[in-house]
Amino acid sequence: MRDGQEAAFAYYDKFAVEDSRSLYKLRIGAYNGTA
Repeated sequence: MRDGQEAAFAYYDKFAVEDSRSLYKLRIGAYNGTA
């Protein structure tokens, strides 16, 4: 992601989208970054 001259990032150690029975719930793990 970039805003003007500054760049930012987000890193998640896990990323998953569940199925329709779970209403496509988004699951993310631990965050690391500058965003």
